Amino acid sequence: KNSIKTGDHFFNLLSSLGEAPYFSPKKGNTLYYFIKYTFMIQDIRLDSLEEKEIIPGFWGKIIHSDKMSMIYWRILPGSTLPEHHHVHEQITQLLEGSFELTLDGKTQILEPGQVIVIPSEVPHSGRALSDCKILDIFCPSRQEYQ
Repeated sequence: KNSIKTGDHFFNLLSSLGEAPYFSPKKGNTLYYFIKYTFMIQDIRLDSLEEKEIIPGFWGKIIHSDKMSMIYWRILPGSTLPEHHHVHEQITQLLEGSFELTLDGKTQILEPGQVIVIPSEVPHSGRALSDCKILDIFCPSRQEYQ
């Protein structure tokens, strides 16, 4: 499974074994960096991820870390994203296609390569005007998509 949680569980297991220095993965010691670079770094190929339909017409390949989520969307023409808001900060990049985005009541048509930064709790909605590919990055992590 592509999950950073494996490293967290390993840290907790070692910490529960005792206070001896070789069992205490504290930031800065050798054991900490061994665990970090052995269990927590993710090397993920997008073609290995399963697409999930999160809302009708929005198919995503989702990658999570402890503090962020990244979603590569494949969106069918005419699919709509209902107005919503969330605590997460969001960075959206249109990779392909044409997407109508309404952000805080103002509507614009996104072009490929355009990047939009959406602050926390700002209402937004959208509609795919064609086949679209979008990259979304969220902070903190979208736990509801795990």
